[in-house]
Amino acid sequence: MKRQIIGTLGSIFAALCCIGTPALLAFLTSLGVGFLINDLILLPLLLVLLAVSMWGLSRSRLTHGQSGPLTLAVVCSVIVFAAVWFSPIVVLLGLAGLLAASVWDMGLHKTCKSSAAGQS
Repeated sequence: MKRQIIGTLGSIFAALCCIGTPALLAFLTSLGVGFLINDLILLPLLLVLLAVSMWGLSRSRLTHGQSGPLTLAVVCSVIVFAAVWFSPIVVLLGLAGLLAASVWDMGLHKTCKSSAAGQS
């Protein structure tokens, strides 16, 4: 569960840096880590963080047995990575879908835990 959240939030951070969100870029520069604003660093980082998110969702699927959140996250991850080069709005929509998949998965995880606790 923690890996999935780290992957999702990290993916959002990397994608927002890739599309050049002004407030985030200014914040990073003021912290002295402006070197992170390089696509040679951000694109591989984005891929790794999307993979961590998918891995977390696939592990969580083993717990609750539903593949809907993982499927949504895979589609949104492809959209995010492909849209980085041509449309910031499509990237934001993909990120919203990735976040929705994580929230959906957490809800399924809680439901699964509460039903398991009720059976014991």
